[in-house]
Amino acid sequence: MAHEFPIGEILTGVAVVEDDTFEDSDVCLDQVQLVFSNHVVTLNPIAETDEIAIAHTTPSLEAPSTPQWATDWVGKKLQTVWVCENAQGYHDQIIFAFDHLQPSIALIAEGSTLKLFRCAPIQKAEVVTVPHHHGHPTPAIGEDGTRRPVENPKVII
Repeated sequence: MAHEFPIGEILTGVAVVEDDTFEDSDVCLDQVQLVFSNHVVTLNPIAETDEIAIAHTTPSLEAPSTPQWATDWVGKKLQTVWVCENAQGYHDQIIFAFDHLQPSIALIAEGSTLKLFRCAPIQKAEVVTVPHHHGHPTPAIGEDGTRRPVENPKVII
């Protein structure tokens, strides 16, 4: 599945068709259109295969009404795109990177809808001390598989 994405072009808007059949709190979409100055990338879920259909067209004269969740990327350059194939060979995820080479947003086909995921780097974690359980040291598993007490355990969160 080869696609020519408008790498280097500025995102000028995002148009969506919401899927209101789910009572989920997640944003569920029937369609996403990423509008660039000379190119539109349209994404639709394929219910039969849980894949994402990708179409490329030219933009209309009308500017889309960009949803709030997408405004961070409007005005940013598309750096790269990943069209992902799952273990069963289906193309069910697409990831876009705007302004940097790190992922910005992922769209995943779940049945008859597209779900959105913001991508952000995980920051260096803080180290905290975990309280003892009922006054006893927290047990840990040693390299040999045996349980041993840990007097002052540290957990990365």
